[in-house]
Amino acid sequence: MKIKNIITSVIAGASLLASVGAASAATVYSNGTGNPTMPTSDINIYGASAQFTFWKAEFPLYLQAAGCTLGISGTTSDGKHFIQQANCGGNTLNFRVSSKASYDGPLAVDFNTTNPFRDTTCSASGANYRPMIDPSTCSGGTCAIPTSSNCYPVTVGASDVLVQDFQQFSSGALLGPLGGAATTRNFANSPITLSANTVDYCRPEAIPFAFFVNSSVMTSPTGTLTNLSSAELKMIFTGVAKDWSDLQAETMVAGPITVCLRHAGSGTHATMDAFVRPQTLLKLAQGSASVPGYHVFFNDGSSDEMRCINGSGTWSGTGAIGYADADQVLGTTYPNTARISLDGITPVRALTDDYTYGFTTVQNMYTSTTNAADNIYLDLCTYASQPSTINAVNPNWSASCNMKHIRNSNFSNFVVNSAYHNSNCN
Repeated sequence: MKIKNIITSVIAGASLLASVGAASAATVYSNGTGNPTMPTSDINIYGASAQFTFWKAEFPLYLQAAGCTLGISGTTSDGKHFIQQANCGGNTLNFRVSSKASYDGPLAVDFNTTNPFRDTTCSASGANYRPMIDPSTCSGGTCAIPTSSNCYPVTVGASDVLVQDFQQFSSGALLGPLGGAATTRNFANSPITLSANTVDYCRPEAIPFAFFVNSSVMTSPTGTLTNLSSAELKMIFTGVAKDWSDLQAETMVAGPITVCLRHAGSGTHATMDAFVRPQTLLKLAQGSASVPGYHVFFNDGSSDEMRCINGSGTWSGTGAIGYADADQVLGTTYPNTARISLDGITPVRALTDDYTYGFTTVQNMYTSTTNAADNIYLDLCTYASQPSTINAVNPNWSASCNMKHIRNSNFSNFVVNSAYHNSNCN
C-alpha cells in the first residue's frame, strides 16, 4: 500500500547566508602563536550529514595543529558516526561528529524539549544529549553504532541552512526503501525557534551538493547518463516526469523513475527544495521496494539517501535519482552510483565561489553563547575557515570568505557577502 506524502516547499524567514560569523573574521588564533589553542574539553558536533565527511577529515588536522597527539579513531559501520581521540597536554579528549539531519543539531544545543521531531533516544540523559561513539567500543578503526547507552552532550549543532528555513513536510518510512518505522515531519506547523542562549557562531565554508543516479539510468542506446539540466530536474522532482523516457533533452532508455528524497528537517533537502523547483505544493506517493513503477522514497541522512540511489539489500536502486553533498565517496562504497553534472557544470571550487555552480549553501554551526566566546571554539572555527585547511580536506570546497556574493533563503536573489576576502581569508 502506498503512503501519501506531501512536501511543502515554502521557504521563509531570514536570509540563508546573511553574513559569515564573526568568529571566522579573526585575524590570528587566540593564543597569538599562529596555531589553534590546545583544547581542554571534548567537542561533539551533531546534525548535518552533509558535513560529516568534512569534520571527519578536519578533526585530525586541527588537533595536530593545536599540538595534540592523535589517538584512536574510528567510524561506525553505518557511516553515521566518527570519533578522533587525542592527548592534549596530558588530557585524553574525544572529538566526535555524528550525522542525523540538520534540524536536530541546533535543537540539541538549545536543550529543546518541545519540538516533536527532536531525537529522544537520549532524553533520560538530558535534552542536549544524543547517541555518539563510546571510544571503548572501537577496534581497528571500526566502532559500535551508538545506542541509548552511548549518550553524550552535543556542543556544536551543524546545519546546512538557517533553522528558519525548515518549512518542509514529509511522511513515509524512515529509511526509504530499506524500511524503518513510519515517520512524519511537518516543520511548517512546528517551526524551530531557538533561545537567546544559542547562536549561529560560525559559517566556515560553502558546501556544494550534487545529483546522483543509479548506473541503470542510461541514455539511448547504451550511454551512461552524465548530465541533467535544471529544467529536467524540476520535471523529475515535481513528479511531472515519471519515466526516464519522459525527458526530452536526452534520449533516455525507458524505465520508471525512483526519486530518492531526504526527510523534512534535512538541510540538503531544504537547499534542493529551494533550488530545483518553484514554491508550490507537491504531492508524491511513497512506494516500497516491491511496488513497480514510479515511486518516491524519503531517507534519513546522507548515507541512507545514497543507499536508496545505489541499491542495498533487496532493493536494487533501478532507475533511482537523488542528491547529497558532492564529496560522497563512490567506488566500492556505492559501486552502482554515478555523480552527474548540473547544466553541464561540475561542483568544483572555482565554480562554487561565484555560484556558476548554483546548488550550493554554507555551513551553519550553532552553539551556546558560552562556547561561542570560548577560545577553543573560536579557534576551531578560525581553523576550519582557512582556505588552506579546507583545501587539504577537500580541494573542491570553498571558504565562505571567498564568496563575493551569497544567496538569500529562497535562492532567488544575491546579496553582497560582507565577509568577502576578510583578513583571515588567505
